[in-house]
Amino acid sequence: MNQEILTPVLDWLDLIGIGIFALTGALVAAREQQTFVTMGFFALVTGVGGGTVRDLLIGAPVFWIGHPWVAAVCLGTALLTWFTPTRWWDGKLLDFADGLGLTA
Repeated sequence: MNQEILTPVLDWLDLIGIGIFALTGALVAAREQQTFVTMGFFALVTGVGGGTVRDLLIGAPVFWIGHPWVAAVCLGTALLTWFTPTRWWDGKLLDFADGLGLTA
């Protein structure tokens, strides 16, 4: 497959996976009835936490420091979760988002 096509597709899939993991963190904060700041923090930590640990262990530069869209996606997901009514995501969405994030 052509690398010029494959690279943007993988970048978008990476952002989607980060956004879905950020959703899991935001949902946990919302379930605990935390403030928006806590929700944004949880979204950012769960969205970039695994990749940050990976980069630190292998000695690579931390991926989200050089890509401002990563933090924007995490905080945007927290903002979207903050303004979504609780009855829309109450139930199994947390488990579903966690499983979906693992596939991305």
